[in-house]
Amino acid sequence: MPAWSLKNKGGSGTGDWFLDRLATARVLLPDAGFDTILGDDFGGSINSQLLDVVGVASATPSETDTGGVVVLDVGDVATTPCSARLALTGSGSHVHGLGSNWYMAALVKITQPLDAEVSNTRADAVCLFGDVDNQVSIGIFGNFSGGSPTNWIGVSNNAGSRHAVLGPPLDSAESPVWHLFESWLDVTTGVHFAIDGQEFNDTIGPDDVGTTSARLSLVVQRTAVGDSAIVNVDKYCVIVPSPTVGEP
Repeated sequence: MPAWSLKNKGGSGTGDWFLDRLATARVLLPDAGFDTILGDDFGGSINSQLLDVVGVASATPSETDTGGVVVLDVGDVATTPCSARLALTGSGSHVHGLGSNWYMAALVKITQPLDAEVSNTRADAVCLFGDVDNQVSIGIFGNFSGGSPTNWIGVSNNAGSRHAVLGPPLDSAESPVWHLFESWLDVTTGVHFAIDGQEFNDTIGPDDVGTTSARLSLVVQRTAVGDSAIVNVDKYCVIVPSPTVGEP
């Protein structure tokens, strides 16, 4: 969904969620000058694409959810490694620099794995992806040193150096639910992460965030055979300020 239609509430009220995100971003960072919403609600023309596919991966509209949901399914019982990235189309970059002010959010339900297979899984709820060495994301990260098989986690990769903070416990495998995932960068205090409005106890400092441009994305990986990783995405967005007239 293009930014201009979000500002005008899009169709069928779908823009309300995005405008709520804009209002939240402006409260969190009142001096950032946020005025542009870039995102997808998967309700009409889907403006996202599947990239960087390795092994087995698919992204298809859900047949059971209403309002437009895409199901990202990565991995199977015979193939490893498997990975893919769902990314918003359009501009080559949605954030001019990871080290500048931005806010991102997603309405996501991760249905599997939420058990022992988490230790071999990365499943983003939302990510700003510059390249493999420069990105910021929130979700499941069990497949790297410093990750967690039991908690939601926020991560920043800066020139290949990884920094992570723990959030609340993961859903139980028997009862995955929809969550609002949020992350934002304050150039003074660093990267903040939140789930359902509850901010993580720790932040990642501004010096531990890269400076590359980045695209709104979700990365999902499986590094072992077994159950696939399944991420249901209802909406996602990133909010940024417009360029300033007269500045480079």
